[in-house]
Amino acid sequence: YDYQDFQNFSAQGINLVVFNNDAENTGAEIELITNPVEGLEFAFGVALQDAKQKDLTFAGITRDRLMANSPDLTFNGLARYEWPMFNGAVAAQFDFNYVDERSVNGIDHPALIKDSYFIANARLGYMTTDGKWEASVWVKNFTDENYVAGSFDLSTFVGTEIGIPNPPRWFGGSIRYNFF
Repeated sequence: YDYQDFQNFSAQGINLVVFNNDAENTGAEIELITNPVEGLEFAFGVALQDAKQKDLTFAGITRDRLMANSPDLTFNGLARYEWPMFNGAVAAQFDFNYVDERSVNGIDHPALIKDSYFIANARLGYMTTDGKWEASVWVKNFTDENYVAGSFDLSTFVGTEIGIPNPPRWFGGSIRYNFF
């Protein structure tokens, strides 16, 4: 992608500053989905990218800078097995997502470059044969990975950065009815 007047924002102090500049994003993505046996599904994906904002000035220096929330590498996967049971189907699922180190703001100050993270989730569900009712239990972020999802640079205002944390490990359940 070659963007002209790419719109971005940067949190500077207590202000969100909107700006437009050229940007460029080069990369590739591949996804593989396979069903090796009845009821079993595997899905894997990987994405590589090099995303830059062009000629961005910060602290008196003009250069290409990282595009916010654009890691160089991400990969994900899913394993799901479904089998018939109780006039319906039960499904067990495991999925994961890896995100490489990335900038979380329109400026690439070292404090705003965040570490990579790996999240894994699991789910066990039951659906009736007609697809009307579904019940499930799940755990998200079951490894209790701690990472910063976003950040605001308030260093010029109060001398600190405020990080937006990810949700910790959490468990839940759901019941769903489909009208159609």
